[in-house]
Amino acid sequence: MKTKRSIFIIVLFVMVANLGLYAQEINKKAMAGINKQVKGMVDVMELNKDQESKVLVIKKNQYIERQMILKQIGKNSPEFNDKVKKLNKASWGEIKAICTKEQIKKWYNRAKKQN
Repeated sequence: MKTKRSIFIIVLFVMVANLGLYAQEINKKAMAGINKQVKGMVDVMELNKDQESKVLVIKKNQYIERQMILKQIGKNSPEFNDKVKKLNKASWGEIKAICTKEQIKKWYNRAKKQN
């Protein structure tokens, strides 16, 4: 009985600690950058309000996860770079899933025009 209680307390502690990481607030400067990215996507890709809100959530989650990777690993290491690349790829996959092929094409064409 004591063992089950100890395990329960440990699991509860770990859950609460992780909740703090996920509930981490995004500072104003970072949020401004996220909003600017999303606005750029709205303008170029002509996203509707539903798509815009979903992309905003994806970008916020991407930022929070990147911050967690940064805290765990530190910056400018091959492992950090690898995990961030995977995170970016996954986030872009989520965005592609909510956008049309035409919208994605507009985004890629925008990138080509800038180069």
